[in-house]
Amino acid sequence: MSSDFNSSPYVHYVEVDFITGAFSTGNLYRQMWGGFAIAVLKPEKRIGKISISQCQKKMYKSIYWQSLHVVIDKLLFLKPFFKKLKKQQT
Repeated sequence: MSSDFNSSPYVHYVEVDFITGAFSTGNLYRQMWGGFAIAVLKPEKRIGKISISQCQKKMYKSIYWQSLHVVIDKLLFLKPFFKKLKKQQT
């Protein structure tokens, strides 16, 4: 998750795994998609730190190693190289 919830003083609580994702079939075989996070915002400013929960983190970690994400994530460092290569080909 790449959101900076601390930048908004109105965010009071975040649940990253409000609805957990699942393994997809078809073209997305062995990829995990479809999860849903929820953030509670209130009209009054927050005092203190935000509570961020990941209630299904253990399940995610155990399934992650069976997904294609483990391979894809390791290769993300190559993305700028492929972008540059693609630009050179056009």
